[in-house]
Amino acid sequence: MFGKKKKSYGSVMASFSEVVVDLQEISDREEVNIGVLAEEHEKIERKITTSKAEMANCQTAIDNVRDMFPNI
Repeated sequence: MFGKKKKSYGSVMASFSEVVVDLQEISDREEVNIGVLAEEHEKIERKITTSKAEMANCQTAIDNVRDMFPNI
């Protein structure tokens, strides 16, 4: 057929196995990437929570000063 050599079942399966291995490696890397992103998301969420608490503390301090000096 136009100079193409028919591939054996074994060589086709070997090629298929290589593709499966490549896809598994890509999948494993993506799982690691997703894990890293999840960890970063958690860190950001903790920072947001901490920042909100710090803002609330600042607002309380401001309110306390206003109570001590109502004419300001």
